[in-house]
Amino acid sequence: SCLAAQGGFCSVDSESWQQTLRILESIVAPAFVVALAALLRAIFLGSPTPDASIQVICRRWRLSNEETGGVQCCLSRERLLRAAREIPWPSLQRVLIAPRIDESLSFAAAVAQATDGDTSGIEYCRQQLALPKEELDPAQLLTGHDLQQLGIPCGPIYREILETVRDAQLRQAIRSREEALSLARATWQTPPHP
Repeated sequence: SCLAAQGGFCSVDSESWQQTLRILESIVAPAFVVALAALLRAIFLGSPTPDASIQVICRRWRLSNEETGGVQCCLSRERLLRAAREIPWPSLQRVLIAPRIDESLSFAAAVAQATDGDTSGIEYCRQQLALPKEELDPAQLLTGHDLQQLGIPCGPIYREILETVRDAQLRQAIRSREEALSLARATWQTPPHP
């Protein structure tokens, strides 16, 4: 079987095609984006530039940006979701609260079921998604405005500081605004910074 990709053909061997069919059969609630991700998975995994390859194929098929984005979400999140128990909570949490998580979980579950049968990572994700909102996605303790008030000059350092504070908050290492401000100051004062 062949699918057109980047001006040529990307061959999908018989074993990969059989696996693709097993993935398609394992999709519990079929959705176009999830099924298309299953069809394109072998190309995604075999391409030196997977995102670009999928983008080209979707553009040639005249898919909407919404559909293309959904396929890319499914493909790019699969491994992370299947290995969720080994992923640091702050990294996993950011994926779980992102748009299209239901499609991504559906796709990852189908792949897991069809390849090795291990759906424990997907089950863990679903357990985490059942957490109360204030635990799954608590309000951020700091913003860029808070960093300005601390006298920290605007720039790329804001992202680093805010991510450090958010990670600590999600790990429950800090719980208050005062602790967040203290961590922000310490992060800023730790070299190197421009």
